Amino acid sequence: MPKPVAPPPAETEKSPALKLGAAVSIFGKPVDRDICFSNAKGVYKSRIERRQRAMLVKTPFIATFLKDARSLATSRERILLITTGYGPLSHLERTVLRPVTVFIRRALFIFTENRFFIVPTTFRHRYRHSIAEIRYSDCTAIQLAGRSLIVVFKRGTQLEFPFIGGRERRKLGTMLPLLPVGGYAAKHGGMRPLCPECTNPLSDTATVCSSCKLEFKSVATAGRMALFLPGGGYFYTSNIPLAVACTLIEAALITGMIIGVLRLATAPVVATLILAGTILAMAGVKAIAFFHARQLARDIIPQ
Repeated sequence: MPKPVAPPPAETEKSPALKLGAAVSIFGKPVDRDICFSNAKGVYKSRIERRQRAMLVKTPFIATFLKDARSLATSRERILLITTGYGPLSHLERTVLRPVTVFIRRALFIFTENRFFIVPTTFRHRYRHSIAEIRYSDCTAIQLAGRSLIVVFKRGTQLEFPFIGGRERRKLGTMLPLLPVGGYAAKHGGMRPLCPECTNPLSDTATVCSSCKLEFKSVATAGRMALFLPGGGYFYTSNIPLAVACTLIEAALITGMIIGVLRLATAPVVATLILAGTILAMAGVKAIAFFHARQLARDIIPQ
């Protein structure tokens, strides 16, 4: 359950604006060097520059999304900060699958002066060809609560992004109050997926891009694969280590069922207990895989 955040300041109060510097091109991406390479006090630090540059190298795709700024306040967005974290976790991922989220729910967060991008990645922060945006104008509050980034939207919902990178957390805490949150009428109302091929906005349940016709993996298909094939839902959503682990667990449970059936004639009581236990365990594994695979497919992953 996302933590409640403090109410936003009254509309009559004027928050201090973020002081932007000149945009420079770094690895082909427009970056506000004064903000991106400085600490929470605005002082340049070489170690911060090295880390930010390392993350800029991991995000060559983002230049495409920054080129088209026709609907934004400026003609060209610039990157203010990149940090690590995790995507929004479901209740299942927060409880039963919490250790697994370390490997499959990592993300990069790219902040510009108009919005921030959420980029699901692999464990080593490699691009998974999935990206979403949150525009500041659609929010009433964006702030840190402990190690989590809390976003409250004008439509009344909120999202929590846990485990924001510790090296950027303090600087992000000083930067967030200066962002133009809630300055305009809400247009989209939440986190919005974008097509990784043509940057076209998508719906949460999109299976094909209306602009470039790129096809995406289906939530319904992910659920069916999880039910009918060992590890199928995870293979379908390209989570191979998790798929292999799930396959091994299901194979062990199937083996237990076979043993139970073979021992029914010689030891019916023991065999019945084995069968009942393995069937219940298999039902639990299938239920977890079904709901989790569907959740992962909502990241809008290309076929």
